[in-house]
Amino acid sequence: MTAIPAGTPASGAGPQAPARRRRRLPFSPWHLVLIPATIILIFPFLWLLLTSVETQAEALHFPPLLTPHVLKFGNYLDALRSGPFGTWFLNSVIVAVATVLANLVLCSLAGYAFARFRFLGRTALFAVILGTLMVPFQVTMIPQFIITKWLGVHVLAEVGINHIGALILPNAATAFGIFFLRQFFRTLPLEYEESARVDGCPEGRLFARIAVLRALNGDGKSP
Repeated sequence: MTAIPAGTPASGAGPQAPARRRRRLPFSPWHLVLIPATIILIFPFLWLLLTSVETQAEALHFPPLLTPHVLKFGNYLDALRSGPFGTWFLNSVIVAVATVLANLVLCSLAGYAFARFRFLGRTALFAVILGTLMVPFQVTMIPQFIITKWLGVHVLAEVGINHIGALILPNAATAFGIFFLRQFFRTLPLEYEESARVDGCPEGRLFARIAVLRALNGDGKSP
């Protein structure tokens, strides 16, 4: 009986079939879903651009016209001349800048107090502030209008509901700003403030020089 060396293919067995190579797409299969979804999502923006350069008859035509006969770029000038857009843009900038600055000052003071000081009712008061985040604006819109009108009549005589201050004052401090800055101040190590107190730094300067500057630089560290 002849021994067959190990590794020798058995008689009658043909050569091993080459391993099948799996074909791979040159892109991710998710692109087959994302590309059509992108086209659907971008269509309203393209429709907006097309309608802005069409004539009024073409824009109101049914079925809609996707290829305007004449590109009327003068529609943009007509729209800018139809109202004081420059004044509106300037008012928006003033409201945005004033609101951000007011939030930085007021919300940082409140957030620092909740994060560092211990006083009676701190937890309950902070819970009430967080609870206001769940109240929709539609509920507080009318009371906010009445309070702003009352302030304009009795307290700030020159700042009524028709003044730009009526947009800034109700948003000067927000619950989200207080919550956000309180969470950040809690990440600052206490060693910085303790060493500053040992050196005789007043509480106001400690707040401005250490807490606020580190918040603006965004270099807080987890405890």
